[in-house]
Amino acid sequence: MQDTGSIVEPSKLTSSVSDFVGEQPDYYSREFDKIQSATRFPWSWNTMAAMAGPFWGAARGLWGYFWTFLVLEILALVQIGKGWWGELGADKLARLEKLTAKYQEFLQKYQVAQSAGDPDAASLLTRAENLKKVAERVSDEAALAAQGAVTFLVAGLVLFVILRVLQGYYANLRYEKQYLNWRAEPVRIPSGFSWLRAGFSGLLWLAIVPLTLYKFTVGKIAPALEPYTVGFPVQKKQYFAPIATWMEKGFDWLSVEGAGVFDGVVSTIKAVLDGLETVFVGTPWPVVMTVVVVVAWRLAGPRVATFTAAALAYLGLLG
Repeated sequence: MQDTGSIVEPSKLTSSVSDFVGEQPDYYSREFDKIQSATRFPWSWNTMAAMAGPFWGAARGLWGYFWTFLVLEILALVQIGKGWWGELGADKLARLEKLTAKYQEFLQKYQVAQSAGDPDAASLLTRAENLKKVAERVSDEAALAAQGAVTFLVAGLVLFVILRVLQGYYANLRYEKQYLNWRAEPVRIPSGFSWLRAGFSGLLWLAIVPLTLYKFTVGKIAPALEPYTVGFPVQKKQYFAPIATWMEKGFDWLSVEGAGVFDGVVSTIKAVLDGLETVFVGTPWPVVMTVVVVVAWRLAGPRVATFTAAALAYLGLLG
């Protein structure tokens, strides 16, 4: 069999795969050979990918794989969270509490009016009875919403298991494509198993998933956490006015001198940020900022990511 660029000879395959994967070369050589020689779906199973999920992809340098399955698993985890600890029907319970208090208020007014022989007593009683009926309906709706917790939990668990099985069967297919790209560009394409990449993906997970789950399962931000999630947790008055003024003058000068260039940059960034705002509406700001910086890093490198982080920090600190 001749090397066509996408299919390699068995002897060369084993050697190059060993250089590419680092760990478990025999396993990956066998699976890559199965994938390349298959005429149908190869059904290549990767246990580590199924167990570690997106973290396996990050450790192997498959960042597209990592982000895709991270987002999908967040959807599953949100359903699990809603069914496990989510306050389903919390808004209806809050409304029920207000309605009950209002009902008691009108009932007391009715009793006072009736004792005083007030002709408006009948209307007060009617309003109290109407509030009672609404409260009973809201109570039924809250109970029905709470009963849906099991459905959310089961749906989330099923979706999570399906995603992990899907990753187990998809991982080697994606990694084999990464291997072919690496053979063409060994310097640019990441290879091997990296604990550094795995650790970085873990930090990203910690920065994104807990806040997202808290936001979309609890349904409200605790008062103690609200200043740190709803808006950037810094007040302008904490900084010296001369420093802010000096920086603003510097940016004003740059905007005047490079107006043509910056207008194009601003338009591009605005289009990207508007799209991100649409996608992440309602998501806490640390999640959005982390994703924007990581996307900038993956698309344009660490320098652009640093500039992006600095620009977002400037907007948050000084407005």
